[in-house]
Amino acid sequence: LPNSEEERNALTVHKTFDANITVSNNKITLNTDNVSSESWADSTKYGIRVYGTEIPDNNRDKGYEPTADTLPPTGIYYISGVTVTNNAITTVNNEKTSYLRCAIRLNHAKNCTVTKNTVNAAAASDASKSSSGINLLTTANCTVSSNSVKNAYNGISVSTGSTGDKVISNTVSSCIQSGISVSSKSTVDSINSNTVSGTFTHGICVSGTSKVGKINANKITGGKKNGIMITESSQVTGTISSNTIKSTKGSGILVYTSATANSITSNKLSKTKKYAISVSDKSTCKSFSGNKITSCANKNKIYISPNSKGIVLNKTSIKIKKKKSATIKVSF
Repeated sequence: LPNSEEERNALTVHKTFDANITVSNNKITLNTDNVSSESWADSTKYGIRVYGTEIPDNNRDKGYEPTADTLPPTGIYYISGVTVTNNAITTVNNEKTSYLRCAIRLNHAKNCTVTKNTVNAAAASDASKSSSGINLLTTANCTVSSNSVKNAYNGISVSTGSTGDKVISNTVSSCIQSGISVSSKSTVDSINSNTVSGTFTHGICVSGTSKVGKINANKITGGKKNGIMITESSQVTGTISSNTIKSTKGSGILVYTSATANSITSNKLSKTKKYAISVSDKSTCKSFSGNKITSCANKNKIYISPNSKGIVLNKTSIKIKKKKSATIKVSF
């Protein structure tokens, strides 16, 4: 057994196993009718689950030291090369639906693809916050594209330190919380060309000190609060650009709570109940450019609060009705 911290750290590994398989053309119904409690078999909480594993360091605290003939070394063992495509997954809605987790979950996965699947999740109002139609958890370089998800808690979520993932050209509708969620210190390369509609709280939400490269060319309609929200010290390092956002009950784009947006450019925002664009609570947007704002309810179409900074306004147009007025409010 290792006698020093250096020797113990040397036994920590991260390995990837290439499965090279496709999971396709399945019709799956998740039904909790005969479930007596939430402590049922973990594997039945998912329609399709693709996962590696992590052997935590606390195994050593329990005396389970890796040797040649016992446990493998501490570390993450990723699965890779899995494609999940053309599957149809439906949840039967009843009083125990909240026990379910995800229709499709990738966990400790690399270089995997989830594409062209249909999910009707029928999430209960008391569903767990970890519940999603499609969930990426501790993944790397995975792509979620061209899926249809409705009635989930979160439509598509990327969480728990995932890195380098892409969310592209999906259609999400009528979810309880967010259409697309990035959280828990995750990094996503791009959220592009998705459509979010129906009843939801936020169309796209980036939270929990996460980072997104680009949020571009998405269409977001409706929602109880905001079209796009960047919050909790999260960042968009590239552009929030060419999105079409309308009829939200909150703001079209909200950068909030020590968050950063590098550039908000060429977006079309209309019929929002609050601000078209709001940067507030010690947040930063380095530049605005070419945004088109139409028929937003709040007189202050763009709002920049005290302690927010780094603002440049350039060629943003605001269209208003006759005999009405609009302002850009900057507070110091």
